[in-house]
Amino acid sequence: MPILVKPKPKNIGEFNKYAESSLPCDVTFHKDEYISFQFLQYKFKNQEFMTTLPTKLDTWSQKHFFCDANIETSNESIADFVINIVKIKPSERIGNKTHLFVMFPSIKGLVCLLDHYYCDGIILFDVFKHLFPEITINLPFPKYMYYPLLSDAFAVEYVTRNLYDFYKKPTLITQHGDKTHLISRIILKKKSSYWNRWSNYALNLLTVFECTTGLEYARVALSVGIDTDFTFGNNRIGCIIVFIEKPPEQLSRKSKIKHLMRQFESKVTLNYKDCITSYDIVRSYDTTSLRRLATTTGIDIFFTSMFVPIKIDVIQSGIGAFIGNEYNYSLFYINSMTLDDASYTTFTTNWSEFNHKKYISEFDAKLIYTFD
Repeated sequence: MPILVKPKPKNIGEFNKYAESSLPCDVTFHKDEYISFQFLQYKFKNQEFMTTLPTKLDTWSQKHFFCDANIETSNESIADFVINIVKIKPSERIGNKTHLFVMFPSIKGLVCLLDHYYCDGIILFDVFKHLFPEITINLPFPKYMYYPLLSDAFAVEYVTRNLYDFYKKPTLITQHGDKTHLISRIILKKKSSYWNRWSNYALNLLTVFECTTGLEYARVALSVGIDTDFTFGNNRIGCIIVFIEKPPEQLSRKSKIKHLMRQFESKVTLNYKDCITSYDIVRSYDTTSLRRLATTTGIDIFFTSMFVPIKIDVIQSGIGAFIGNEYNYSLFYINSMTLDDASYTTFTTNWSEFNHKKYISEFDAKLIYTFD
């Protein structure tokens, strides 16, 4: 297997993501088949903070890519910019760069467009640490270890178990609309009965159950960053797939959340090694077909969450999503970034069965974008 080695430091502005060796796990990216940007959007409370962004982002980019950050400044509205950007592929907008940061000084806004292969969860978290120096902690990503034969056996069992599960309990989502909705909501600790990882999963999935017609269970893929180097690829992410049943209707809402919390905790704990095993599979093979199967027919909801027990007062609003120029399959992606006592949650979905108007009206959410 060819070895992917991080490039040696180069002169400012010379990093070219397509110049690296192509490993099996890189195929989709090097064929330029990837259609989505990893997308972050922030609005800040003061203009002074905006002036600090270029230096912070340059420092981040120099650390990871040995060049200054790819930064632009725009006077158009963020909405106009985003609506236009989803009409093209990432390579058509950022070329051989790994990222693009667009500053909107008039509204104190920042949009981050990241190539998900080169900017995985660990590098993304480092963006936060550079933007907000208050964040001094590191997230406890599981450390990757490979055990000959045993890891291979885990991989066979993982694929077999999940394919059988897909067959035995097929998705109940049968249709997707011709529009994708990006909806944002801020969940506050003071209004919540529970406040931890499991309650975050449970509360968000409960609202999906409550707003989706005919959804009696859901298969949720929880993304997990992996603590390892770049030897076998840049995208150091695995996932734990859990099968979650809708709580009984006769329960109170608080009891429903507790019911879902127990399911998440027990199943994640039982299958925790799956995050390493799934990464093992993705890093070792061209998994284009397997990814497509899981995305289009197996997994109902993709969920990324991050918890930082530090309050950051400068943030007015925050959105995290994947946005792209074509979703010809059912999509539901939940991004949840919790900062101390507030959780910034984004739903991105094109499900026909999901009543986004009900979600907006009953849960104080806001429709941010609608994409054709």
